[in-house]
Amino acid sequence: MLGPECRLAIQNELLTAQLRTRVNELAESRARVVLAADSERHRLERDLHDGAQQRVLALAMELRRARRHAQQASRVGVAERCRELGEVAAGLLERLREISEGLYPVLLDVSGLGPALGALNARRTVPRDVQVDGTTRPGRDVERAAYAVLADSMPERPGRTAVELGDDAVVLRFIGSDGPSETSADRIYAAGGTVRVVSGGWEAELPCGS
Repeated sequence: MLGPECRLAIQNELLTAQLRTRVNELAESRARVVLAADSERHRLERDLHDGAQQRVLALAMELRRARRHAQQASRVGVAERCRELGEVAAGLLERLREISEGLYPVLLDVSGLGPALGALNARRTVPRDVQVDGTTRPGRDVERAAYAVLADSMPERPGRTAVELGDDAVVLRFIGSDGPSETSADRIYAAGGTVRVVSGGWEAELPCGS
């Protein structure tokens, strides 16, 4: 017959196993949510590339032709209006290209997190003070998760973002930011990462072994 201490130890072991199972189920659920969201976004990006982007490109070409014809016919006002509309179309095309390039730009896979983050920051209305330390490239999944969190979590206001690329983990630090969005938190936890508050902001750590 088992004594009280043995029964308590067995109960603790069962509770610990149940808790571990629930934690694993939650992590798997978060990962499925992130994967589903990414798949839907990729579908929309393909639709933009194959649909809207191609139509705007065709419109821009037609406006260039119309401008040349107007210039040849000495219709200065029409030519100028075609030029103005062409600039609008070019700006829209550039924006559509940025969107259709996807959540994970080609530069990320080719050159890594540092160059991709630099290009992302350069396109922002309010560029931040961004510092990337280290040259280690984590696995593709971790690198993509880190980029997605960075793209989502840098607010359009002055502040500092620091990235530490270590052998064991990628650390993202956001100074002048209120905290991760629900989407970013899901990405971080789905990758086995952690979130903590630091002075003036917050930071996330993504293990490279996940």
